[in-house]
Amino acid sequence: MRPIKPINQEPTNWRDVLEQIYKILRQNISFGDGVNSDNIDGVFVNTVSVGVNQDYTVNHTLGRVPVRFIVMGGNDDSITYAGTIPATDTQITLKSTRNGANVSVFIF
Repeated sequence: MRPIKPINQEPTNWRDVLEQIYKILRQNISFGDGVNSDNIDGVFVNTVSVGVNQDYTVNHTLGRVPVRFIVMGGNDDSITYAGTIPATDTQITLKSTRNGANVSVFIF
């Protein structure tokens, strides 16, 4: 997590000012930068589906059973959804409406 400059510290440029305002408005809640998580307890994983509407396993490093996942992006119009195999502290299963869909998910 990147430290936030104290409000009483003079910003060095307008970008710093706008970033401070943005962080205050969203109450410092952040998923992270798309690779590393910030202050929401979760991990980003990039994956590729292996069939149409077929379970495929995705490894994660949470160290606990995840609550949910959010699809954060992909390269097509496929739909990614939860698989039928229960999640574990190291894996989840997903399904996709397209074979070979590249998807980025945030697992939390």
